[in-house]
Amino acid sequence: MAFENIQIAYGNVTLDTSGSSFFTLDHDNQRLTEKNSSGTVIFNYLLDASIIEVQSLQHDGYYFWSLEKQGTSGFRVRKWEIGADNLVRVINELSYISGAIDKYNVNAMAVESYGDSLDNAESPGTTSFDVVDGGTVSVGDRITVGPSTAVGYEGLISSVIVTGKPTSTTLEVAPALDRGFSPADPVYFTRSFFVFSDTAPANLTGALYKFRHYDGFPLALNVSNLFGAVRASTFFSGKLLFVKGGEVIWLNPGSQNIFKSQAIENLDQLRGEYLTAYDLTSFSDTLYRLETKHVSFNGGSGEWETEDWAPLFNYNTSSTIPAVYFVAVKAEPPMLHRSAAGIPAAELKSLITVTVLDQFRTPVSSRTVDLTSDGGGLSSAQETTDVNGQVSVEYTADTSLGEVTITADVS
Repeated sequence: MAFENIQIAYGNVTLDTSGSSFFTLDHDNQRLTEKNSSGTVIFNYLLDASIIEVQSLQHDGYYFWSLEKQGTSGFRVRKWEIGADNLVRVINELSYISGAIDKYNVNAMAVESYGDSLDNAESPGTTSFDVVDGGTVSVGDRITVGPSTAVGYEGLISSVIVTGKPTSTTLEVAPALDRGFSPADPVYFTRSFFVFSDTAPANLTGALYKFRHYDGFPLALNVSNLFGAVRASTFFSGKLLFVKGGEVIWLNPGSQNIFKSQAIENLDQLRGEYLTAYDLTSFSDTLYRLETKHVSFNGGSGEWETEDWAPLFNYNTSSTIPAVYFVAVKAEPPMLHRSAAGIPAAELKSLITVTVLDQFRTPVSSRTVDLTSDGGGLSSAQETTDVNGQVSVEYTADTSLGEVTITADVS
């Protein structure tokens, strides 16, 4: 597992859309610090409002979002913008205090955000334009167009609401664009934000709250122990992700049902406890977990070793790309070989099942499996894995004696 060395002093981190800069909010010095992947400070941005310790920092493509605790039973979410003068200003602030019903002990946040880009150049006053994808945009979305590369880039954006969608890629908006834009200038929009709470209504032990992004209106509450003791979450590839023990859980943002889970190497050196992930961010197909330790296996010594960064934080990475990691071949019933006449035909057949899993212990579907045997016969030499990551063929024994090897080759 490759990682570099950002070594930051605070338990929050996020990446920009280029994947080249890490950002962290520093409550000791009241600033937003930008570092590259080697840990070199690129810039320190001053804040126009004071912060306390930030539990989570998120980037929606243009704005930064911070999560701070308020007292012993509340939290505050703030939305920040870096201005042309490099001052970071609060654009919106939402505060929540526990009451008779809602119970807040919040340590993790994720912002439901999406990205697209302009298909063509656009002029000031435009109320209809095309985007490249359009698949995730809906009527009513509040979108940010820009920054504009046509007129100087920094801070030059248009904020509009989608009022119509004549085609899958054509958007009608209001108000009109107030500046010009170039092809491929970015389009960003946010729908909601989520927070994970260790406490919940009725004194239960975990809750996932969903709020509308612009006014903080509560949209959903999902109570489950699954959502307790969560310290790291983010929004990635259209899904809500959070770290729980040795897994990253993916949720559908609408229903909050589990989409999938992926295993991660996240145990301590003694292999008895999971490392704590304090924040989670992503770029391309890589997840970055902000932690205080890195544990790896030394093949030379045959032992697990720990690099301890505490009290500083660094990141460990994991890939989201499924790869063939585990292939199992099973025969049911065990194969027989005819060495004499009189064995019933049914006893000469066996069902061969091949199971293919990825590194996340998830079935790998739509993969071609080539099967060969050095004895007997197979009903098929090539099959494609189903949704369970499996293929099945029939083996028929012949008069050969001895062991038979069946080989499954997964492309």
